[in-house]
Formats: sequence, C-alpha cells, structure tokens
Amino acid sequence: MSNSRRSSAKFWILSSVVVIASGAALACLWPTVRAQAATTSVQFVKQAGDTDGGEAWSDYQLATWLNPGNKSAYLGLAASQLAGGRASAALSSLHGAGQGSTVLRLKVRALIETGKYTEAQSDAGKLVSLANPPQADLVLAALADSLKGDSSDIVAITPRLSSPEAAELVTRAKSGNLPLAAALYATGLLNSSSAILTKIPSSFESDLLLAKIDYQWGTPRDLNRAAGLLQTATLMDPSSPAPRQLLVTIYRDENKFTLADNQQALVNKLTTGQP
Repeated sequence: MSNSRRSSAKFWILSSVVVIASGAALACLWPTVRAQAATTSVQFVKQAGDTDGGEAWSDYQLATWLNPGNKSAYLGLAASQLAGGRASAALSSLHGAGQGSTVLRLKVRALIETGKYTEAQSDAGKLVSLANPPQADLVLAALADSLKGDSSDIVAITPRLSSPEAAELVTRAKSGNLPLAAALYATGLLNSSSAILTKIPSSFESDLLLAKIDYQWGTPRDLNRAAGLLQTATLMDPSSPAPRQLLVTIYRDENKFTLADNQQALVNKLTTGQP
C-alpha cells in the first residue's frame, strides 16, 4: 500500500472514531467502536514492525491513540522515539509500556541520552541483577557507571564479560572521555557521546567521531557541521583518508558532485600511496 493511501486510511479511521464517539445518538455503538479500535491498534503495531523511521513512529502513535492500553504500541513508540533522538519523549511513552527487561533496557538508554546518569545507573543495576543478562546489558550498565563517575560497579561487571567485544567496550568506557564517547557511539547512544565530545578539546579523533554523529542525525544543519569538522580533521591529519571518505558521502548526499569527485580523487591517492 502506498504511503498516501495508508495516510488516508489512518485519517479515515481516526475521523470515524472521533465522529462516532462524539455523537450522543450513537452512544450505544461505543462498545463496538472500542473493540474495533483495539483491533485496529494491534494491526498498526504489526504494520509498524514492517516499516521504519517516521512511518513506524506514526503507526505506533496511532496505535496508542486508538487503544491507550496497548503496551506493545507504547514500547514500539518509545523505541522509535529513542532511535530518532527524542529520548525525553521516549521516557514519557515508556510509562504506558508496562514492565520487563525490554522496557527497563530502553529506559536506561533514554535516561543516559537525557543526561540523567544517577537514575540510569540505578536502573542499570536492576537490569544486570536479572538472571543471565545479555552482554549488551552489562556493557550498558558499565557505560552508565562511567558516566556517573563511579567505577565500583564496573569492577563487579568485568568478570561477567564473556564477549571480547563487550570487554573492549567496557575497557574503553573507563579509560577516558574520548574512549567513553567512542563506546557510547558504538552502542548507538549518540546524544550522550556528542555531549562528551563537545566538552573536550578538539582533536582529529574527536572531530571525526563528532562528524560521524552529525552525519547520522542527517539534517541539513548537521551535515553542514559535519563537513566543517571533517575539513578541520583533514588539516590535522592530511594523510588519513577517513575524513575525506565521509566528506565524499556527505557531498554526494547534498548533490555537490564536483566537490565529491575532488575528495574521492584525494582518497584514491591516499589509499594507493600516490604522491
């Protein structure tokens, strides 16, 4: 179904519910309307699982409006809001998502992204106290501890890390601000990573990482800032192809093909060892 047809269908469903609900003469039909709304809410949640981005967000949002008791809808809405950089909205949506490790995990991530590190550390402790927590939850708890500036819990977490990748992330998290920002970025916590990077002195590594975050956010303003950071990074280390390669991608996304081709030519020289 096309986006326009789906949008029209959503509008018709909501309009019908509003009209029927507000008509006193049709009050006897309200139980039927509520049952239909609950069924449609479930359908929207299922539909949202097959989409992404703004379309998924709108499906989950409609599902919560149609049935405020649909916990799966609130959980999906919170996840899509968090992925879209709206951590505060995600925290609000999680109030309707019920309980469980998935809800708690999203809450910890949202708390970290909103800078509520004390609460994040507390809830992360609950998360890792559950039976057989996944390695990702142990890493999340270590990140929360590092952001709070408390390494005591990390000492207890470290022996439980059976994954080399998880162990490396935790090692990064406790070894300084730039490595911590890199670990946050690697786990998809872009807001908190950016918050650290903007407070530390500029360097090739920090500018490149901040540019990657801006590129993922992807608004015209973010892309413009990313390009500036990458240009600075090329001056700091002219021999590195990494910032130039990302510049190529950004310029192409902005339809600046001449600039992209110029940077690509420089990348080719650097990667082949040409003068």
